Amino acid sequence: MNPILVALTTVVMAALPSVGLALGPSYAGLVFGLGAIYLLHGVARERRFPRLDPSLTALAVLFAGWCALTTLWSVVPAHSAKGTLQIAAIFFGGLIALTAPPMPGRAADRLFLVLAIALGVGAAEISADTLAGYPLEGYLAHGRDLAPTKFNRGADYLGILFWPILADAVLRKDRRRTVLLVAAILVVEMVGRSATGRLSLAVGGAVLLAAFVVPRLVRRGLAAGVVFTVLTLPWVLRLFSPYRKAVIPYIKNSALARLEIWDYMSAHAVERPLTGWGFWDAKFLPIRPDQLAQYVWIDAAVYYPHNQWLQLWVETGVIGVVIGLAFVLTVLRRIHTRLAAPVRPFAHAAFATAIVTSLDNFEISTDSWWAALTATALLLTWVQPAGESNGSEFSG
Repeated sequence: MNPILVALTTVVMAALPSVGLALGPSYAGLVFGLGAIYLLHGVARERRFPRLDPSLTALAVLFAGWCALTTLWSVVPAHSAKGTLQIAAIFFGGLIALTAPPMPGRAADRLFLVLAIALGVGAAEISADTLAGYPLEGYLAHGRDLAPTKFNRGADYLGILFWPILADAVLRKDRRRTVLLVAAILVVEMVGRSATGRLSLAVGGAVLLAAFVVPRLVRRGLAAGVVFTVLTLPWVLRLFSPYRKAVIPYIKNSALARLEIWDYMSAHAVERPLTGWGFWDAKFLPIRPDQLAQYVWIDAAVYYPHNQWLQLWVETGVIGVVIGLAFVLTVLRRIHTRLAAPVRPFAHAAFATAIVTSLDNFEISTDSWWAALTATALLLTWVQPAGESNGSEFSG
């Protein structure tokens, strides 16, 4: 990677845990824009289009093709077609970004130092703005009522991006930086209001500790756990439906709203488990009057599933779900075969954090979500354990 690309990459990555904390949606423009620069540089230097990852590209084409096919029976075909174009563009942007050149060792050292500082800036930013009543985020979000939600999105992304930054500090045995990083991420998650962020970070931490002790069990357990959870998800939610009211005194309102959304969404999922209702159309599916009468917080307004795997079940059926699981298992395989052994526990932690978040937040077509995952994958490949070479292995 030449010095100009190194400088641009450092600036973009440093913006994610700082500026990106307040502007979660900016992840897409930053990361995919950086990918476009990699593309232009590669074409100008090598006079050819960069080689996309063949397995991930095949899965992206297969999924986009199935989404396009669902327009034939979707509730709102034009909306499904628009969603198909959006997810195809997101996949293309991510695949291009993953063709990043290898990051030289000294440049990687500087990058992770800058990232550590940026994470500290982000922690100070969210603390100061929250304690002051969200003056900055209220302005950016066009209303202080929306400010906590915007911060939550940034905190959720940061919980995933945190793991490669921590990996660099731990593997270079920099105890001071390690302690400060852990303190900074805890500040972000505790000052913010994202229960999803806290839960996903806690799960990631548990997986990290387990990966140091029983790495093979963690790898197999993550694969089996995700497959089982995803394949049984709609039916488990249907079985839970009669007991939903029993947990009301023990959960906050946002969690109850999630359960109510998942209740009627899972009902739609089991009605068409093979083909789904059409990509990007979950929000157009009606809530039956008998269902609505049981809910406390959900009304007849438009909602998305707030669970990416449930969204796949509702909109694309088992075929879309299987493609999604193939992607997840491919990522797990890449962690094992393409990352240095000392980095793998942190990659497994990032993987677990992302899975937990995907089960409670964001649409599958949220561009900033995929940008956060892409940036995390790149950073994991740039972590350089002592005595080992460095390179972007995800792209080849």
